[in-house]
This record gives sequence, structure tokens and C-alpha cells, in this order.
Amino acid sequence: MMLHNMSAPHRSTISHTSAPGATRCRRLVVQWTQTPRKPAAQRVLTLLTGAASRHAAADLRRLIQQHAQSLPWPGALLVTSQAGPEDPVCEDLLTICTVLAKSSPVVYLRDREPDLDRIAPNLRVVLQIPLNWSVR
Repeated sequence: MMLHNMSAPHRSTISHTSAPGATRCRRLVVQWTQTPRKPAAQRVLTLLTGAASRHAAADLRRLIQQHAQSLPWPGALLVTSQAGPEDPVCEDLLTICTVLAKSSPVVYLRDREPDLDRIAPNLRVVLQIPLNWSVR
């Protein structure tokens, strides 16, 4: 029996070139600070909308997907753990949930399926947003 990898090749390429010492990105710190322990989907949804739901996880994923499409960022952003004391901290709870649920340790992907397990108080994401980015 022969097995083949039938998955499609990656369609995204992320590249960044910069002169040494040049700063071409701004950083945004994103971290869950609402509760000291990992929140359930129902708790997060209630914090965001003020209402409970019988299908909290599905409703939260839908809300995150919609919000990700409205954010004025490229489809992919580099993620780092390094932030300076002057870097702004995101305070919008829906944006925090969206970024955490759609980030890996190295990249934020707008079109990625949300991972609700990543909405956790010990996770801190620092997005690197290109300065010259504009929504077209």
C-alpha cells in the first residue's frame, strides 16, 4: 500500500526585508486579563455580547470570524513575544479574543479557523503591524 500526501501546498508567503536597525512595524500587545483562569466559551460570549447562548462555542467562533474580517490589518501578521514599555496594549475585548484565537506562536492568520483554547490568561501575543499597511 502506498500513501500520498494529498494536502494542498501553502498559498501564503510571508517575507520581510528591512535595513538593519530600521523599524518598519508598530507592535500591539494583546493579552487576556479578564479572569485569572481559562474562561469557557459561554463566559467569553457573555462578556462580549451580554447574553448567554445554547451554542456558545459556535456563536463565539462566528463572532470572532466576523470581527477578524473587519480589522484593518493584512491577512497575516508576524507574532513575537517581545514588547517595549511604550508599545500600546489592546483593550478591546473582542479584538483580544480574535487575535488570541487566530494566532500561533509565530503568526496571526485572519482566515484561520478560531482556536478557542488559545483564549487564555497566560497567553500574550505581540503583533507586528507594518507601518505602511493600508486597506485597499
